[in-house]
Amino acid sequence: MTTGDDLEMDLTTPPDSTASSAVSRYGSTPFLSQPRAQSTLRQQLAAIEARLGSELARRRADDADSTFEMHVIPNRVIARLGDAGLSFSWVVAMGGEVAAVSEGRLLVIQWAGVAKETRGVAALRSARAVRERVYRPDGVDADHWCWRVDDGDAAGQATCTTEALVAEWLATSSMPEPV
Repeated sequence: MTTGDDLEMDLTTPPDSTASSAVSRYGSTPFLSQPRAQSTLRQQLAAIEARLGSELARRRADDADSTFEMHVIPNRVIARLGDAGLSFSWVVAMGGEVAAVSEGRLLVIQWAGVAKETRGVAALRSARAVRERVYRPDGVDADHWCWRVDDGDAAGQATCTTEALVAEWLATSSMPEPV
């Protein structure tokens, strides 16, 4: 059995907490700047879609009088949850070149006041954003993908999985609207 006295740790230099800028031990390009990160991004967007789909099915079963629907367009998933909505949009910098995943951001918006009599994406026209947050992808490889709030202090922000991110937004979409 080892004790804390048996372990040697360098506590003077904090580990690089921004995994997206970390270069692998082989000295190659960071994962999120490599083309293969695009495939992992598509998998993460599909995971958002799947999680929202299962939640919509559950809510439909519990409340047949409300409208629950999902719309998927390239790089965007929009879920209508009765008179609320959530949108998850992958956005990249403008320009002619395909941006690296490390340059993109996930914009998540919670909507309130979704038109009850309108179906489809058009129902959001009358809605208003009540909460929004931008996330940056983080991870040294596909198996360690996570999201970090993009507020200018990447090192100070905790990371979360795609599942945890969607669960957080679904939980807040069920809460009463802030006054």
